Amino acid sequence: MNPSSSQSPNDFHLRRKIEKKNCSICDDIGDGCHFGAEACRACAAFFRRTVALGKEYECRQQGYCTVNSIVRSICKSCRLKKCLEVGMKSSCVQPKRDKKKEEEQINHFEFSYPNESGPSSSEMSSIPSLDSMPIFARMKECYEKLENSRNVVHRIEGDNIFEKKTPRALNFRVTLEMSSKEVSLVADWIEWCFEEFRHLPTDQKNLLFLNFVPLFIILERAYLTSKYGEKNQLILPSRDYVQTDKLEEFFTDTELGICGKKLATLFEPSVQLNETFHDLLRAERVELYDFFALTVSLFWDHGLVGQTDECSNIARKMKLDIVKEYTYYLKHFKGEEDPIGQMALKISILTALQRVSHRFREDMSLAHIFDVYTIPSNEHFALIFAAFSIGLIVLIFALRGQRKRIYEENMFKQRVLLSQMFDMYMIRTETIRIRKEQLDAHRQVLNSGKIEDK
Repeated sequence: MNPSSSQSPNDFHLRRKIEKKNCSICDDIGDGCHFGAEACRACAAFFRRTVALGKEYECRQQGYCTVNSIVRSICKSCRLKKCLEVGMKSSCVQPKRDKKKEEEQINHFEFSYPNESGPSSSEMSSIPSLDSMPIFARMKECYEKLENSRNVVHRIEGDNIFEKKTPRALNFRVTLEMSSKEVSLVADWIEWCFEEFRHLPTDQKNLLFLNFVPLFIILERAYLTSKYGEKNQLILPSRDYVQTDKLEEFFTDTELGICGKKLATLFEPSVQLNETFHDLLRAERVELYDFFALTVSLFWDHGLVGQTDECSNIARKMKLDIVKEYTYYLKHFKGEEDPIGQMALKISILTALQRVSHRFREDMSLAHIFDVYTIPSNEHFALIFAAFSIGLIVLIFALRGQRKRIYEENMFKQRVLLSQMFDMYMIRTETIRIRKEQLDAHRQVLNSGKIEDK
């Protein structure tokens, strides 16, 4: 009896693994030299199809995606880049063949197991799957929906929504207008992502969202800047940008009477701290799922003043669930030997985020006082914008919940709060005016004394 005739599929699979070199692109079992490099059938078919059909791809992770036998199909741009790096030559690809046949071939190799008899149940259960990360999968799907909404909402009049947008440098006023639209879009995204959030009472929605949105705005812009930004640019959700080395031009607005030079000087330290934060995200190579993990940790906060036990318990559960998914992602998709340690490093980014947020709030407070002296026509601008932001956030969830009573109660509380803010503002302004008059009078006395001495 021929020994080879009784050879099991697993023995055949092992013999193939010993005889052939691994694929130089994804490290799967190789199939010989294809187009100038050792490659498996799937990667060879992918390269041939890409070149033959003239396809172009774009990476969403700044060219740092992992390419291996498990996740080789997630980023086609990085996969093609690696094909070229290991020596595959486009000139070796034959002219374009039947498209339908190519599609069937690539789909067969992408989603079939290299063992001819197919995987055993134990082998199949050990293969990582996106189904094991339902929160991440939902967030990714909804984030793409959010980006599509932004593409429509942030278009200027006359732009074609079907053409790729050309990023433009924005000034202070246009950035504020864009930010006011973002509040509603981000609120939509949160409700799309989390079924648990949709069933919370309106007051708990307001509590979580008001605690979350200022930090998220900074985090998302930093994430986008670390991915797409060039030097001295802050990338906005619309994919437009702020030119951070031209702050005076950014702040100057003749219609609002804003002095760009003085505000640029005031906010320069915040901008520098922001750039340091962007560098941190680049150094840590924060990718999309890292960004989602940070977002969940920010949003589902617990221990907040006014938070109910039900809301706090849901927040704790969501954090525990995302920790499980994130460690699974780091271990099985990123190949990290110490996923817990890597997760701790990534989550520590939130500490740096808090520093940036605190510095920005301090500068905003200084700008408020600063405007009293230097920009008389704009002295109420910060108060108006703060009122608008608070009112808009409350309005969003009140109307969505269709709870008129809660809506009216919240609006009454906001009116009281704004009234108190305005009273404090006027008292502070009057106090500053009195102190200034006292200082001027004191200087006059000193000057008159010097004159008499002479």
